[in-house]
Amino acid sequence: MNNDSNATASRNDQPSINQQGDGQQGGKKGPGGSSDGDTYTGDMTFYAPGLGACGHINHENDDICAVSHVIYDQALKGANPNADPLCGHTLKATHLNSQSKTYKSIVLTVVDRCEACAAHDIDLSPGAFEKLEDLSVGRTKVTWEWLPPEPDV
Repeated sequence: MNNDSNATASRNDQPSINQQGDGQQGGKKGPGGSSDGDTYTGDMTFYAPGLGACGHINHENDDICAVSHVIYDQALKGANPNADPLCGHTLKATHLNSQSKTYKSIVLTVVDRCEACAAHDIDLSPGAFEKLEDLSVGRTKVTWEWLPPEPDV
């Protein structure tokens, strides 16, 4: 995969998902999160995975995501993106499905960097996206939070 998100750009109007915590990037632990278990709201898109910034080949049905370049780069120590401390960390994403009107959640592993994402956006594999929403939606709101152990950077 290249470092650019190839996400679909359609918009789906739906009820908003409440954000918990302060939602500020760069809390007490790790970029984009804090030790208080803050939840962040952003857009959720999907991309065609392949060789990710963490240095592993990923597949369309893997429960994986790319985090924003803002968060990824903030955590990076040195020049090697394969050594980013966020690689392999997990997060829980929750989304209000537009068809069922129910909240669905999935645990995702960070394997990539999303160049086109805003600070709290996440880019999912198509298989992971489909567990939360129909692919035809393309872009929609999501809340997410780091799972323990939270990144300590």
